[in-house]
Amino acid sequence: MADTCADDHAVFTVWLFWSDGESKRNYQVFGDIMSFDAPIAQTAFGKQPDVVVTDQDPTMKKATEEVFIGSRHRLCMWHVMHKLSSKVGVTLCNTTDFKQCICDIVWTDSLTPDEFEEDWHSVIEDFELSNNNWLADIYDMRESLIPTYYRDELMTGLMRTTLRSESEKHFLDKFVM
Repeated sequence: MADTCADDHAVFTVWLFWSDGESKRNYQVFGDIMSFDAPIAQTAFGKQPDVVVTDQDPTMKKATEEVFIGSRHRLCMWHVMHKLSSKVGVTLCNTTDFKQCICDIVWTDSLTPDEFEEDWHSVIEDFELSNNNWLADIYDMRESLIPTYYRDELMTGLMRTTLRSESEKHFLDKFVM
């Protein structure tokens, strides 16, 4: 589905909804899961989504809570981890095993919450990052971000949905002016 508008010179795509085969299979298994990578002005849904995945935009968080009452709000891990180097330092990420250590605990759902917290504090202490406000914020958001806290929910791989949206946007940008 798509909607367009036109001016005197061209026709523009205003919005586009795309559902590929993988999305359709995921719907059959997991139910409705929505992923946003841009603000949405107005939309209509036939059914309340079970899960809404967004980036860290506070406006999207608020809108999700107000519009999709009862839906579980989760954060896109890709958007958060994409900021890692800029928030803790490129040198730390590229010259030590910090990035591997942090990724090993944030991307897995095999840890219990207690194991995650123990490993998190160990990494933060080992790399002397206890004063890093961004990492403290990530830790505070852990229950809506870290898979170990919702490992019993049927969401396998879906915390990277906005990465999929970013990839599709990049692909579609080649065809849309």
